[in-house]
Amino acid sequence: MLSQLLADHAALRRALGFKFRTPGILLRNFVAFAEHRGEHVVTTATVHEWALQAPSPEQRRNRLLTVRRFAIALHAEDPRHEVPSADLFGRASHRRRTPYIYDPGDIRRLIDAALRLGPEGSIRPITYATMFGLIAATGMRVAGSGDRTVKTEMLDAPSVGTHSIDVRVDGDTVEQVTLDIRFKRIHVRPPIGKQKRYPALDLTVIHAAEIGTPTGRKPILWKLVTDLKVDNLEDALEKIRWYAMRWKIEVFHKILKSGCRAEDAKLRTADRLANLVALFCIVSWRVLWMTMAARADPEASPTVAFTASEIIILDQLVAETGNRNAKPATLELYLIKLARLGGYLARKADPPPGNTVIWRGIRRLADIQIGAELGRCG
Repeated sequence: MLSQLLADHAALRRALGFKFRTPGILLRNFVAFAEHRGEHVVTTATVHEWALQAPSPEQRRNRLLTVRRFAIALHAEDPRHEVPSADLFGRASHRRRTPYIYDPGDIRRLIDAALRLGPEGSIRPITYATMFGLIAATGMRVAGSGDRTVKTEMLDAPSVGTHSIDVRVDGDTVEQVTLDIRFKRIHVRPPIGKQKRYPALDLTVIHAAEIGTPTGRKPILWKLVTDLKVDNLEDALEKIRWYAMRWKIEVFHKILKSGCRAEDAKLRTADRLANLVALFCIVSWRVLWMTMAARADPEASPTVAFTASEIIILDQLVAETGNRNAKPATLELYLIKLARLGGYLARKADPPPGNTVIWRGIRRLADIQIGAELGRCG
């Protein structure tokens, strides 16, 4: 039973563009473990016992999260499958260290120390000194007269004002954050080892840093570089708003690539490929627009995004209960119903449905709608 469910799940993931190599190996291991115990559904107790066999806490958590994603997909079709909590072994506590930026003096001392390494007469000190020199030459951009970095130049830039933005922190919680805005026109030189190949550039660097220390997350720090004109606070805020749209652009291309599988097209002429991508862009835009519209105006009429037949089919397939308390006859309710077709659980603590479950739901809804129309035709 579980073996067949895993085969179907793996086929779906690969059809969506995922390689599914490492998760496939882990899930086959888990399914063999569960079926050896005579189980035909996923249970939290079995997941816990199987994950504990991992040799390290990191691998144990990886096992848990892999099976949890599998269980979420199964639970959408059969509620007998249990979805283990992501915090079954406690919250992950790994925090990335704050990087240290080396100045030219630090690099000189590091190379000198490498040259003093032993054993005497070996190539080890020369190897390490060369390696550190190459890393510094290819990775460090100097600014101004050449003895300072962009970071040190920006420390001298005065604040030109503040700007408030809304940040979604946990689930549906939205927090207002105030950013301190600085910008400065800087003469940016190429990395030390590439100054003969690339010219220096006059660029405007914009820093937007969160004021205060947030709880439970990293502070916002945006570092933007542009060759466009920035003379005042409004010009800087315009560039920041452009940057804020970057993630939506990334999501749009993710839908185009993974949802529509545009890269799998085997068309041989540019005209045909252009027509196909144009069609896929409309589909991708619809997925992204529906997802964002339901968050911006959840009480809008569902008819702004769904046809009458789609609304009827969703009413027949998905119950009115268990939809995160969405109000009846609203866009939010029908988007959640659509997402549930794509595997969304719609629990109160769950975040709003994202693009992945929406495009899966649209694919299923389209297939069901075709079947319903064929049935009406006799």
